Amino acid sequence: MNALIKIMVDPCAAILVFVVTGLLCVGIKESTFVQSVVTTANIFSLVQLFVYLVELWTENRRRALAHWVLNRKLTIQDLEKADLDDDKVVSAVEFIVYKLREMGKVSHEDIAIVV
Repeated sequence: MNALIKIMVDPCAAILVFVVTGLLCVGIKESTFVQSVVTTANIFSLVQLFVYLVELWTENRRRALAHWVLNRKLTIQDLEKADLDDDKVVSAVEFIVYKLREMGKVSHEDIAIVV
């Protein structure tokens, strides 16, 4: 899974990471090749750490959402939304697809292709 494409990053957190990275790099007074390489490595490692932390945070949010979706009580409106073919009967497949759509795992376009 490519974490850079699938993660939405909070702009304030991204700005904070760049400010901290800049402040860490300001302390270097001399401009030698080795110090520039070390500075570049530090920047990349901090950005990688930031991406890892954001991925961890979003994964925890997804798990919390899935837990909420799977454990909440069903209502009549939920069953009506789950009935994809409008035959007044909700099959197991329709219910699973409804729950996956509610968790954000599949979209309406994905379902329209199959149905």
